[in-house]
Amino acid sequence: SLFGGTLSLTGSTFDSNSTSWAGGGIHLAASSSATIVNSTFYSNVGGFNGGGAINNAGTLNINFSTIANNRASSGSGINTTGSTTVNNTIVAMNADGATQNNCNGTIGSGSNNLTDDATCGAVFTYSTNIGLSGPANNGGDTFTFSLIPPSSAINAAASCIATDQRGVNRGTTCDIGAYEYDGQPDMSINNVT
Repeated sequence: SLFGGTLSLTGSTFDSNSTSWAGGGIHLAASSSATIVNSTFYSNVGGFNGGGAINNAGTLNINFSTIANNRASSGSGINTTGSTTVNNTIVAMNADGATQNNCNGTIGSGSNNLTDDATCGAVFTYSTNIGLSGPANNGGDTFTFSLIPPSSAINAAASCIATDQRGVNRGTTCDIGAYEYDGQPDMSINNVT
């Protein structure tokens, strides 16, 4: 939880954190601000809301990140009552039990985001083909979700930053989310006999 102050996160993974209250991955309180880039949130649980992240009247900016497989009663991916901007980010497969609810609250600005339900609002594009693998060691220091072609995220970012979460070069045409598809198979989902 961040109660006042400013936080900057780059290349981080928030995995399997939980709280009986809100904000399993990160909880941003009023008068706080956070910028999150090239980061992955998965398997985090919020007791009430904001399984991945909750912005409670603060200022939250999320760029080139992947928020998936988090759990909460509402806003399992992102829950916001503050100023939240999201760009080039995937928010998918977040749910309360069998009921999918990626977002709760108004994500006021941003572009080139992907989601697989209707809860995240106008700054997200709905897709049935986001193509996320399970979290795995895909290189780098942290686990990431690789992209499975023909994922809607591949080559769909509005602009590019130099590298992905793993430190892989993104190039001039790059992917939405924390992971840049580099043509390598994700061995965690292939059976070799």
